[in-house]
Amino acid sequence: MASSMSELPLKKRVFKTGPQYSGKLILSRTAVDTTWQRRQELSLHPATATAAETEDWHGRSMQSDKGYSAQVIALICGLIVIVLMLLTLTSTDWLLSAGWRQGLFSHCIAANAPTPLPFNVPDNGPDCYPTREVGYIRVAAALCIVTLVTDIVATLLTGLGLRSKDQRTKYKFYRVAVYVMLLALLSLLIALIVYPVCFAAELNLGNRTVWEFGWAYGVGWGAGIFLFGAVVLLLCNKESEEIYYKERKVTSSA
Repeated sequence: MASSMSELPLKKRVFKTGPQYSGKLILSRTAVDTTWQRRQELSLHPATATAAETEDWHGRSMQSDKGYSAQVIALICGLIVIVLMLLTLTSTDWLLSAGWRQGLFSHCIAANAPTPLPFNVPDNGPDCYPTREVGYIRVAAALCIVTLVTDIVATLLTGLGLRSKDQRTKYKFYRVAVYVMLLALLSLLIALIVYPVCFAAELNLGNRTVWEFGWAYGVGWGAGIFLFGAVVLLLCNKESEEIYYKERKVTSSA
């Protein structure tokens, strides 16, 4: 509430100009400066605080702790996504059928697999081979790699924001992390949608009656859920960081 009230003088300063408002502008700047000076005094000498100031101080501390916790959880979500994306990229259990397993970079033929093999693949014996040269598999693999790389960058930015002591630097790190994590989420969603849709288009070449998506495909959706949670947490805390940043900017320019 205190941060929202600090925004009101800023709006008056932007949209209302003229001699009749000059006294109000001076009063707003003085009020902001006095507020920040008082907060610094309370941080150094908390015993001088009144009851109302103590309550307001504790409220701001609790709000800051909640924001800090949200960022920590977003960081943990980013780390979990890295592990999940590594699993889904390296697994061959995206698409399963009798004697057949297919991933993003290879497919495996089981011993005694029914013939003809899916998609008329040559039967070279039970083993794992490089994936078929099909466009949608390559696109899905590329998008998953983009998701992994961008999530690593966003997680690193979130960690740097948590480590920084400067509020302006924190705000910039979190803002960029949100955009990068949104890119990661969008890339993953496109990959998870393109893969089954394009597979259904070539289902008549599958030479199998029963197909199912394996655990690796489900892990991809799990990574998407954690990515979405991290984005929401960073976006929810972005507003309070932005208000604080603007307050400090008005104070320093006054």
